[in-house]
Amino acid sequence: MGLTYRTDEELQRWLKRDPIKLCEARLIEQGVTSAKKVEQIHEKVREEIKAAVAFAESSPLPDPATLLDDVYCVAS
Repeated sequence: MGLTYRTDEELQRWLKRDPIKLCEARLIEQGVTSAKKVEQIHEKVREEIKAAVAFAESSPLPDPATLLDDVYCVAS
C-alpha cells in the first residue's frame, strides 16, 4: 500500500479491525441500514471534503502578524 513505516501485512491486519467498517457491517447485518445507504453517506462525505479543500485552497493566506494570536502558555 506504499507505507514505509508499516508492512503491507501489518496494515492489512489493522484494516480488518477498522471500527468504522466493523460498525457498518454490523448495522447492515442487523438491518439498521443498507450497503447502498452506507455508500451514499461515504459519497456525501467525499463531496464535503472536496468542497472544504477547494475552499481552503481558494482562501487567502493568513496575515503572518496574527501567528501568535490566541496562543497561550502557562509556565509551571
